This record gives sequence, structure tokens and C-alpha cells, in this order.
Amino acid sequence: MGENFLPNVILKYSVKEMIEQIEKYFLNELTSAQKDNLFKQMANNLNVRDEFARVQNSWALAALSGDKNDMEKAGLYMRTFKKRLNRKKTITLFNKLSKYAAILVLGLLVAKGIYQKPQLVEKPAVTWQTLTVPVGNRAHLTLSDGTTVWLNAKSSLEYPSVFTGDTREVTLTGEAYFEATANLAQPFIVKSGNFRTQVTGTKFDVFAYKGFYTVSLIEGQVKVYEAGTPKDTVTLNWNERATLVDGLFVKTFSDNPDDFLWKEGIYWFDDMPFDAIIEKLQLYYDVQINITNKQLLKRKYTGKFRQRDGIESALKVIQMEYPFIFRKSDDGSQIFIR
Repeated sequence: MGENFLPNVILKYSVKEMIEQIEKYFLNELTSAQKDNLFKQMANNLNVRDEFARVQNSWALAALSGDKNDMEKAGLYMRTFKKRLNRKKTITLFNKLSKYAAILVLGLLVAKGIYQKPQLVEKPAVTWQTLTVPVGNRAHLTLSDGTTVWLNAKSSLEYPSVFTGDTREVTLTGEAYFEATANLAQPFIVKSGNFRTQVTGTKFDVFAYKGFYTVSLIEGQVKVYEAGTPKDTVTLNWNERATLVDGLFVKTFSDNPDDFLWKEGIYWFDDMPFDAIIEKLQLYYDVQINITNKQLLKRKYTGKFRQRDGIESALKVIQMEYPFIFRKSDDGSQIFIR
């Protein structure tokens, strides 16, 4: 008899059966006669007709993707949803089905990039890693967002395997030079003790050894503040530097690229007081330096040292300009200068 086995007979569907028929219609599982019968019944039921239109509109969105597989996926989702439903003979149930179908189809379009709406996606597993650089060394790494980082001696950086959330946060102890990838929607934040350095994407250096905190900006703009007090933010512009002095940030101008030669394994001191040089050498080489020759503290020195040559080599070079005697303790933890 073919598909036209109901030319003059209209089968009466319950609400449950009508929902099933509409589902089969969109899954292309109805014969022509069954489709005719469905539409004839819908003609007399305004509520069902309205709900059918909602599902139809949702289904039409899937067609915009241009991928036939999307319709098949939508059908599969509807089948899965059907099994999970505790069906009731009410139009309210059909309302839920219609809304759910629309959400599923829109999800397909988001995947295709046609309908750009936020969607819930499975978050990637995040693991935290820590890179620690030993005395007399340096390290270079690239973070998941493309940000590049150089770590100075006796420094450590804690960072996630992938950045999630509204910010990109890392924790630094020591000194690091950052070239942060630009991302206005996800600021890059360096946490150092109780202080924060925030950028959206630029080049900057953070010197955060114990007892010291200095942020030097090479390009762009950064914000420096103490945790919990963002209202007291200090904004640095191109070639400015902020140093923490007695609890307050002091801004100075800094435009000497040699200050960051440590990235290349060279320590550069430009007309720097001897005591300031000693402070840095103590940090870089994890050694305590005791000075009994107080006259040396009044001297200033300009020069470059190779990191890998060690602290004794650096002191010998300075010795050539300012005579002094130094010796190292048996365990190497202290140096005495007189």
C-alpha cells in the first residue's frame, strides 16, 4: 500500500505520542502519511503548534553550519535526552524538550564558530610547576600563553601548565625578566610576596629577592600594588622603575638596557656603590660577605662580570681598581673583605 495507507483516516495522538511524533519528524523517521497526520492534528492544537515552531527554529540554526553531520549529532543528542526524560503527559514537558533542543543546536553552532556565545566546556587539567635556578646560573622558559621568562640566579618561578580564569598568575622569588603576551581580557600578574605586578602584555623586570622589590618597565605600561590595596596602584610608563623604600614606592627613570644583561649571563654595575654591588653578589651567589674595610663602602664601580666566572672572579676584577684583601671560609658560605 506504500506510504499513503492513511488517506482518509486521522489517528488520534495523546500528548506523549505527539511529542514522540514530532521527535521522529525532526529525525526524519516519519513517512509522508505520518507527517500529514501529524500536521492535521497540530492544526487543532495551538500549544503544540507553537512548541513545534520553537523546535523547528532551533533545528534551522543547525542547517546554517553547512555540515550534514550537525543534523545527525543533533538527532543523537535528542535521542540521548529522550532516554533521560521521565515523560509526563503535559505540554510543560514538551517545553523542556524544545528548550533543551535549542541549547543543543546552539552548542553545535558555537563549535562551528557561527554562533559566538559563551559555552560550558571541560576545563583542562591544571598542574602547577616550579622552576628553581641554582646559584651562578640562569634559565629561560616559555609559558602556555606564549609569554617568555628569563630567571636570574637563585630565583624560582611557580606557574600553571595552562592559564585559566580571568587572570594569568605566576609567583616569583628572585629576579625575572618577562615578555608577556598581550591579552587585554586576561591580565598577566606576577605575585612576589605581598606585592603584585600587573600587565596586559609588555616587557618588564621584577627584582624580588628577600628584602628587595623593584619593578623596571622596558615597554608599555605596568601597574604595581600591594595585595589588598589596588587603590594605591603605582603606574609605570615606558622606561620607569618603582623601588620599594620604607614601605613606599619610589619612581625613577631607567633607560639603560645593560641593566638586564644578566639575561645573557653578564652582570653589569654602572657607577654603583660598593655596598650595593656586595648586596647583589650576596643574592646572586648565596654567600654572606663581611666587610671590615669601611672605606670601600664609599667607592663606586662600573664594570661587567661573567656570571659563570663566579664571585671570586668578580672580586678580583674590582680589586684591580680598589685594593683590598678577601678570603673565603672553609665551607664557602662566607667571604671576608678587609
